[in-house]
Amino acid sequence: NQGGSVVDALLSGGKWAVRALTRNPDGNAAKALIARGATVAKVDLDQPATISSAFAGATAVFAMTNVPGPTKGGPYFEETQGKAMADAAKAAGVKHFIWSSLANVEKVSGGKLYVPTYTAKARVEEYARAIGLPSTFVYVGCFMSNFYGGFAPRVSASTGEAVFSAGFPPDSIVDLVDIRRDTGPVVAAALDKWGTSPVGARVPVVSEYLTWTQLVETYTQVTGKPA
Repeated sequence: NQGGSVVDALLSGGKWAVRALTRNPDGNAAKALIARGATVAKVDLDQPATISSAFAGATAVFAMTNVPGPTKGGPYFEETQGKAMADAAKAAGVKHFIWSSLANVEKVSGGKLYVPTYTAKARVEEYARAIGLPSTFVYVGCFMSNFYGGFAPRVSASTGEAVFSAGFPPDSIVDLVDIRRDTGPVVAAALDKWGTSPVGARVPVVSEYLTWTQLVETYTQVTGKPA
């Protein structure tokens, strides 16, 4: 979703030649991108040689990793993939590396919280800074689409009431993002402002701030169901 949003924004803007990376360059999604004017290259993030080939000649790179499945390469496999992309970008002479990062939850909490997907992304950010790779780091908020998936409320069969389960106070704020709509324009702006904004800047991607109470109220307003 993040990558697709970035490709959409760059193709619509018309300022950049776009190379989209995919595991399946012969698939329908890849063919649709080619029809819109992008080039497509095959990449396997577990095979560094394919990353080097995909990054060759690129001026800028938007890079990200996906949350691992239960058997995918251990809890910090994203760190390995992300560092491989940073190394490939450095070797290719990429002038602007935009990494989809997150906070190092383990470090911030003094080891009390264990959230590997956050920590792995943060370690890649630290690595990119350490090797002198000119970078911008985008921090996306909580995906609104999560509330159709893992964060979806449980609906009581007897009362029809939707129950949201979250380990946060009701007045705590959720930074929400429409990942498909809003990531691309922010990344495109970061590319356009390169050279005038600080190297290593952290850029939040947030569509709306709501408390959990407001989020539940919004659910009721939209669906008409009690929550």
